[in-house]
Amino acid sequence: MSEPRPMAPLSCDEVRELAAGFVLGALDPDDMARLRRHLSICPDPHREIAEMGQVVPYLGEALEPIEPPAGLGQRILAAVAAEAAQTAAAQTADGDPGTVSGPSPGAPRPRTAGPSVAVVPLATDRARRPSRLTWIAAIAAALVIAALGAWNVGLRTELDSLRAYDKAVERVVNLATAAGGQAAILRPQVTGGPAGMAAIGADGRIEIALRGLAPTSGSEVYEAWLIGPDKRPVAIGSVTLTSDGLGVLQTTAAPTGQGVTIALTREPTAGRTNPTPPVLSVGVASGAT
Repeated sequence: MSEPRPMAPLSCDEVRELAAGFVLGALDPDDMARLRRHLSICPDPHREIAEMGQVVPYLGEALEPIEPPAGLGQRILAAVAAEAAQTAAAQTADGDPGTVSGPSPGAPRPRTAGPSVAVVPLATDRARRPSRLTWIAAIAAALVIAALGAWNVGLRTELDSLRAYDKAVERVVNLATAAGGQAAILRPQVTGGPAGMAAIGADGRIEIALRGLAPTSGSEVYEAWLIGPDKRPVAIGSVTLTSDGLGVLQTTAAPTGQGVTIALTREPTAGRTNPTPPVLSVGVASGAT
């Protein structure tokens, strides 16, 4: 049996071309060995490899793991397969210099002095690796898509929350400026407490929009209270809380006079009949001017 043909050494340009794959550990074993062999004897320090090696760990920390878009893997593999097929077709059209063909059918076989050796196609470096940049482009595309996907999902979530808050503020303003409406600015009563605005309609409708709400845990809720002239707090509903600290409440209470107070507390459970200190924010309603 013939000895395997040794792989040709890499040039400096080829090493630079494969540098990204080397630091990512994505090269095949032959290329990894050839590249290491080149680095061991080349006078060029190939600083590009060290520079890329410093960037790769940062990528892992900077990109949060997310669920990739449906079909992303299939699209990348399809693109790689299409590029490989295109390269193979071009080589076939030009004649593959790396293939040693046997005699044509019917042609006399030449005599050989020694044991017969099967003639097999020898894939050239170029044919074995249709495009060194194909997998690099695939990895780069995956990273970019993942980063953009994470950014887009986060931005879309934030915009959706802001739109919901804007709509709540719009409802507060509309109710406050309607005939007989009252408005209240809810100011924090504790450091870092929530703030917002509320409105009370002549028919008893109440709209509240808040921001800066800390996340709740377990059965905790943010409860809104209405305090009239008798100074007795009446629970009017639990605030609907979003993941980014925005809250809204739409409810109805008995019609009230001017000067009622609206307060917000954090309760261990819903359905409480008395507020749990401390009061987080408070505002006094008055007629809109």
